[in-house]
Amino acid sequence: MKRRVVQHGPSTLTVSLPAQWVKERGIEKGDDLEIEHHRRGLLISAKRAKKNDVKHINAFGTHPITGKAFAALYKYGYNEIIIHYTHPDELHYLHTIINNGYIGFEIINETKTSVHIKKISEPQQEEFRLLFRRMAFFLLSVADDTHHAAQDHDIDSYRKLVLRDENINKLADVCRRIVNTGSQTEYKSDTALYHIIEQLEKIGDHYKDLNRTLIDCQAPLPAPVLGLLLEANKILHFYEQLFFAFTMEKMRQLIDDCKAFSTKADALLRSSTKYNAEAIGIMKQTVRDIDDLSGTTMMLHL
Repeated sequence: MKRRVVQHGPSTLTVSLPAQWVKERGIEKGDDLEIEHHRRGLLISAKRAKKNDVKHINAFGTHPITGKAFAALYKYGYNEIIIHYTHPDELHYLHTIINNGYIGFEIINETKTSVHIKKISEPQQEEFRLLFRRMAFFLLSVADDTHHAAQDHDIDSYRKLVLRDENINKLADVCRRIVNTGSQTEYKSDTALYHIIEQLEKIGDHYKDLNRTLIDCQAPLPAPVLGLLLEANKILHFYEQLFFAFTMEKMRQLIDDCKAFSTKADALLRSSTKYNAEAIGIMKQTVRDIDDLSGTTMMLHL
């Protein structure tokens, strides 16, 4: 997209904003825009949803689609959401969804047929890096603690680790909301960053699934499978180091490590029991998803 530069006065140059971009973000006269200078150009950002936007949706009983719809609107950037319901069971379910951890949102009003949820606070753009790092920290700690629990075949620890996935989900949701509302200016591609956050949340789900599988295992994981889990965790730790201190040499090593892991996992699968094979399959998918992050990570850093 090209824009002609127009001169106003002796030293002021202006360009017009794309009409579609202005419409999508609800930009009006007098609004403030963030302009960041990057190596390859200027990044202009603005919040996408107007402060006065209110989105109405209907509850679908206690079907999970209601929670998914609310999460989608939260991540998109809406500041007020009204959910209409017809049955008391739906109200209880809505409370469970909303109180599950949507940072900055609270129920501000209820009627016999609706729940009104509104943003009461919003993380600032400078907090994005902190929140993103915290999400990575929670993910790494769950990975490490899963290995420790597996060493002792600690059923109680497995159950607690399943619940800890909610911390990762909550931080992933607020990070995606910040990206979607144009409130982060540190990284040059919102599209790539959103994909990375989505993948990291998915990796957290894999560890949740792994712990659920281990709960059903009647015996501890054998040493070779425990070693495979440790290797998967090391690859995850290495990706975190690569992301915050990127080099192409590290990226090459990550891709090679993921390939070697897949080969080793395939060899173990051929001689594994049902539950061990299920656990190995989850580990293999985890590392495959880390490998899939390579392209979007390079988009951010090259």
